[in-house]
Amino acid sequence: MEDYNTLAQKILAHAAHLGSDETEVYFEKGESLSLKVKSSEITETTRAQSLGLGLRVIKNNRQGYAYTASFTPEAVKNTINLALNYTAYSDPNPYLTLVEKQNYPEVQTYDEKIAQTSLDDKIYLACQCESAVLSKPNIAKVEHTAYQEAVSEIWLYNSHNVAAHEQSSYCALSCTALGTDGSDRDNGSGFCQATSLSALDPQICTEMTAKRATVLLGARGIASAKCAVVLDPYIACQFLELLAPSFTGENVLKNKSMYAQNLGQKIAAKGVKIMDDGTISAALGSSSFDGEGTASKKTEIVSDGILCRYLYDAKSAAQAGAVSTGNAGRSSYKTPPRPSTSNYYLAKGTCAPEEIITETAHGVYITHILGAHTANTLTGNFSLGAAGILIENGKFTHAVRGITIAGNLKDLLVNIDMIGNDLTFYGSEGSPTVRVRNMQINA
Repeated sequence: MEDYNTLAQKILAHAAHLGSDETEVYFEKGESLSLKVKSSEITETTRAQSLGLGLRVIKNNRQGYAYTASFTPEAVKNTINLALNYTAYSDPNPYLTLVEKQNYPEVQTYDEKIAQTSLDDKIYLACQCESAVLSKPNIAKVEHTAYQEAVSEIWLYNSHNVAAHEQSSYCALSCTALGTDGSDRDNGSGFCQATSLSALDPQICTEMTAKRATVLLGARGIASAKCAVVLDPYIACQFLELLAPSFTGENVLKNKSMYAQNLGQKIAAKGVKIMDDGTISAALGSSSFDGEGTASKKTEIVSDGILCRYLYDAKSAAQAGAVSTGNAGRSSYKTPPRPSTSNYYLAKGTCAPEEIITETAHGVYITHILGAHTANTLTGNFSLGAAGILIENGKFTHAVRGITIAGNLKDLLVNIDMIGNDLTFYGSEGSPTVRVRNMQINA
């Protein structure tokens, strides 16, 4: 097959000849590995490869998109024709545009050692993690331990002379274990992820798995109350994720954001800073450019409680009279870009997590929630099943099950009164420990 640059230029020229006003060509090549071990024996290994082309055209302010996994001349021409034909069925939008040529930051996203390291070494890594979890107190058995990796390479071209290329890598360990204490049993899972093997820390997976498998052993109910709630970083990330749609310019323009009218206003407690940063080296959500070729950026969404910026892709930025923040995401060559976060996180505060507990006279430390997807991201209302540990007089007392935490996402942000210094990322989302005053706990 001819090189991607040559093929892209032919596609751009042919699409223009057929009437495309603007054209974008996106190539994606990927390889992945997944394996599972149990009792130090490998039980499953899966390898996969992918290669595809996504084509986006704009004609008369209408967008068309088509893709193919075949690079034969006939398949490529058919894909161009399909994309152009699909423009007839899309609504016209005067703000549709492709990005201009620009400079990109240097961001570390790839580790060549992932592909160079032997399968046996990766199996050994998973077995080490399994053994470490089994050595923890109250762990009866490990259900399974898995290792996953993926390496990908993308090339992006458009009719405004954008020609971008990037390699990225990902590796992860995950584990599920059974915790026991007398007759009480509970399952728990943990994981760790990184862009390089050297940064993949099995201890993180081990500690998370053991904690989540044992923390609720001996749990019992408590009376309904309005009290402080302390969110561990993993749970805080899930609430942060629920807020993300309200920070995208696209949803603001569609009036589907809780904060559509609040730019420049206080929406959170003093000290709350929410960031999106696609330029953090070796972070899972990082890249030199976003899914349509805009340079990745560091964006302060909320600063000291004030909403100061929305996240934009090229189209929503043009409509809002703003500048793209480099937040066009792309899940694969099969889909066009759409607004998304990169590395999205609540910035760390100054309190040690232990201090947050000792400063809490009465509250619940939340380690598990159920049904986060049921929260209403338009109104902010939520009522979620939860579990955790009761805090009394600044100390953990006993595990708690069968409770519900209810409230509104807007109120949650405003009522944050302590922020930990333990910023932890889970994938591309991160948060420290957070305390929220006066949340409703229902038995």
